[in-house]
Amino acid sequence: MSPQSEHGPLSDSAAGGLTNIEQFTVTGCLTPRRPWIVGLHPATRTALLFKPRCGMWSCPSCGENNKRRWTARIGHGAESLQNHNKSVKFLTLTSHPKLGAVASLAVFPQAFDQLHKRAVRAGGYFDYAKILERHKDGRVHAHMLETSSLDERWWKDNAAECGLGFEVDLSIIQSAAGAAYYGSKYLGKNLEDHAWPKSMRRVNTSRGWPKLPEYVKELGWAWFLLGKRDGLMDTISGMEEIGLTVLVLDYEGVGVLLSQTPPE
Repeated sequence: MSPQSEHGPLSDSAAGGLTNIEQFTVTGCLTPRRPWIVGLHPATRTALLFKPRCGMWSCPSCGENNKRRWTARIGHGAESLQNHNKSVKFLTLTSHPKLGAVASLAVFPQAFDQLHKRAVRAGGYFDYAKILERHKDGRVHAHMLETSSLDERWWKDNAAECGLGFEVDLSIIQSAAGAAYYGSKYLGKNLEDHAWPKSMRRVNTSRGWPKLPEYVKELGWAWFLLGKRDGLMDTISGMEEIGLTVLVLDYEGVGVLLSQTPPE
């Protein structure tokens, strides 16, 4: 059953692609003003109330969880592509050496888009997972796992012509573990950047980069958001009155009995 809210279905991929059950086992997110999510399981007459993770990279807890999930997807994608006899390469693209931090941020998206279109025309469609990194001086670089047939010389020449740097590094990834290590390394560096531009995505993929296997949906649960006008304690009391066992989950995922004070 799809989760529901007063505004319509609550997306299964909300808060970073985690299931509702997974979300309340993720620890440490203390971002304020998160909504309460209510889960009802009629067969066991159980109700769960918890606040989902915020999913923001700037959150110490959720940023780390984002890194882990993207690392898993990068490793899984590389393994899947290699199993289909595709060579996965490790490509680093740099900003033009004459551009400072502000200019490199402004130029990079358009320059990469132009370079990507050239690459597709030259070698055909290819898949990639791209991680952006800002160096300490603020200049942006891109680290990619990609499956194109193009060599390092092609990337050097065309990156420079599109407004990026001539400095390029290309090597073949030997294993999915190596791909996952690579993803974790550069995603981890991004976590240290507390002034990341809101308009730039830290990590993204081509449309064909394999996704993680779909999770098994929680059978028998119905989910909805607690309305802004619905008081938490009144909701809990109402559920108790109709005979439900109510658990309120704190940020560590520990069940709190109805008779105890729920977390703020």
